[in-house]
Amino acid sequence: MSVGSSPWLDGWEPEPGREHTLQVLDVARRYYEDGMSQAQIAAAIRYSRPTVGRILKEARTTGVVQIRVTNPLERALELERVISARFGVANVRVTPSASTVDGIAEAGDSTAQILPRILRPGTRVGLSAGRIHGYVAEHIRPGPACHPTFVQMVGNLSEDSIVMNGAELCRQFADRLGGVAVTIDAPLLARTGEEARAIRSQAKVAKALQQAAGVDVAIVGVGAGFHHATGVFTSLLSTANIRALRKQGAVGHILAQFFDKDGNVVGEPVQDLVIGLRVEQLRSIPHVIGIAAGAHKAEALKAALRGRLLNGLILDRSAAQSLAYSDDN
Repeated sequence: MSVGSSPWLDGWEPEPGREHTLQVLDVARRYYEDGMSQAQIAAAIRYSRPTVGRILKEARTTGVVQIRVTNPLERALELERVISARFGVANVRVTPSASTVDGIAEAGDSTAQILPRILRPGTRVGLSAGRIHGYVAEHIRPGPACHPTFVQMVGNLSEDSIVMNGAELCRQFADRLGGVAVTIDAPLLARTGEEARAIRSQAKVAKALQQAAGVDVAIVGVGAGFHHATGVFTSLLSTANIRALRKQGAVGHILAQFFDKDGNVVGEPVQDLVIGLRVEQLRSIPHVIGIAAGAHKAEALKAALRGRLLNGLILDRSAAQSLAYSDDN
């Protein structure tokens, strides 16, 4: 006997309610997905408009249609709550939207929105250098006139660096926000410890570093050590220095100073070459905001928080997720 002539198949009766469920699905899809009005649906399926209305109500009450009110900001707020509770950081900002490339633009946008709102007349702002800083310098819009002072916190990078020099960065911030810039005419790293001490003792450099230590707010980038390409330090440090930093357990850096997983400064003899503010001085600044993008920054961020190097964060979504749900090691 052929399949097509099977009496069992010919006599297969539909399951109870199956046709009605399919009809509810059809009406719901026309209304919620295709954007048809109830009147249009009624005309298409040859039902009355009140019947269509009852079917749509049934779709909601039975769970065929589930309406959820949500927004990307909701996820960002949840990440902020988790990070704040876990690490004891009062001020956390996570970008609402997920990163499209590397998170630099998203974190930069958030920083550019927040900074003008926290400035007060005469506020002194310390700046490190980094790609996010460069984005902010190019995109920030002036807020109420308050004549802030922007202070360079570390010396300048080489001219071929992909990151804007600290001096130029401070000048751009000052130009855009109607303030003044205090810059350091010195390299980020000296060639020897003796040269570094000589540069730091120069009157103008010493005065700038003194002003950096006295800022009201510091906005610092958080580097991820050497587990990923750093951009800045790859061309500045020798292979031997990088090997030594890894051996000492360096997981991140702030102001060109490296620290281990507990936030303790490591990096002899590299830290002696740095022309800039010391980490112990950073801890005395009232508000130190770390800005970072990328999931690979989580370990460095966690270490910086353990070492009390930061008390505020501005993060892109991927950095925030990795930090919020990282393990406790």
